[in-house]
Amino acid sequence: MKNTCYLVMMAFLGLVGSMQSAHCQEQKKPPEGISNNHASTDYRWDVSLDVFRAIAASQAHVTLRYASKKGRGAFRATINTLNWFADKDASKMNSDSGYSVTFDSRHEMESFSTSFGIGYEWRRNLRVGQFFHGVDTEIDCFNNYKNTTGILPSSSLAVAVAPFCGYKYQISKRLSASVESNLYINHRWSKGKSLDGEVTSKSHRYGFALSPLSKLNFTFHF
Repeated sequence: MKNTCYLVMMAFLGLVGSMQSAHCQEQKKPPEGISNNHASTDYRWDVSLDVFRAIAASQAHVTLRYASKKGRGAFRATINTLNWFADKDASKMNSDSGYSVTFDSRHEMESFSTSFGIGYEWRRNLRVGQFFHGVDTEIDCFNNYKNTTGILPSSSLAVAVAPFCGYKYQISKRLSASVESNLYINHRWSKGKSLDGEVTSKSHRYGFALSPLSKLNFTFHF
């Protein structure tokens, strides 16, 4: 936990340093297409990497945005997780014991999980940087559909709504950095299964979480 906090702090200090350096250079010679006050320039497409999740949770959250010519905002699609896992193992009896070679035991485990979201953000240029806000809708799916290791198979599906707001700072013509906060509200359905796949239990629950720092994005515009 200490190492994670240290890495997040270093990333934040690096972001602040980059902003300050870019600001000093801007005063001398503004990059093409960006004014002295660092008001953001919107492009048709951009792609972001959330370095906060990458450091804190070892997850690569990638967001793709599309800004239409009309309106002051952009559609956004985020891939949070996409995992497929399979493990098969078998132990054998020793043929030197006089028995034929047979499988003594087999262990198989297969699971699939994905989490993605789509949403829209509205933007407003400030004297320095840009304020944005909007809402994401997310789907989180997990299915441990084969497991003979002693852990019973299970599956879950969650649907969430996440209002958010944030601030973006234009570092250069094609690169910006932004921070986001969100409120995550979800409804999750879960199922427990027996080893032969029969449903043995069902449950559902509501949940919500407030994240003062939900994303720290570095964004490339094109």
